[in-house]
Amino acid sequence: MLINWVAALEPLARSGWMWGTDGKFRMSNPSQPYDTPWLHNPVRIPGSKDAGGDCGLFTHYHNYVFQQKGIHSFCMECYKVVVIPESLAQVHKIAEWQDGLSVACKVGAERRPYTQRVWGAYFYCRGVEEGKERYKMVREWVDENLGKDIKVFLKRACTEFEQNLGESDKFKMLPDQELIEAEGETIFDYETGIGSQADPIKHHVWDIWDDWDKKNQKPITYHDEKPVEE
Repeated sequence: MLINWVAALEPLARSGWMWGTDGKFRMSNPSQPYDTPWLHNPVRIPGSKDAGGDCGLFTHYHNYVFQQKGIHSFCMECYKVVVIPESLAQVHKIAEWQDGLSVACKVGAERRPYTQRVWGAYFYCRGVEEGKERYKMVREWVDENLGKDIKVFLKRACTEFEQNLGESDKFKMLPDQELIEAEGETIFDYETGIGSQADPIKHHVWDIWDDWDKKNQKPITYHDEKPVEE
């Protein structure tokens, strides 16, 4: 084998994954993530099913298979339009819009410490050209429904990858990466269907948003900038 898969995947084997009697590596009990700050549209990212995975599996490749030195080849052509809402009301408005879209997307609380913003919404695309078209669509909707001052931009791949690899335009394939990924296809038995989030999980997400909004309110101040007279 090209790498020691047992050693590489040991962290997963200690956290809900298992080596089956058929030699496949799979989640012991496939389930929906429940403690999440995101509402997900159930539409899959284009091409991900044919690639045999989703963002979860491809992130495992980055963290464990490639030891944070590379990303899955599928992610090389992943682009996303990012919207930065400025209030909980805007987040709810985006959630209502995304619920009826036929594109892969999500919206929620940015609890990740390295994003440096409170809220975020993402629209996933394949290739930069599709990303540019999606940007036009999202920018137009944001202008009409949230305001032209709301930031919208197009980026490549995940911010988590940039934390380890630097600027996304400099991402490169690793030696033997295609062969390693082909080997991985014979090892992983991964359920790629995500479906719709269960209603109790959605309710939990809304409560997370309420708590997050309370924690990130700007304080009301009671002073001005004039010097105090003695």
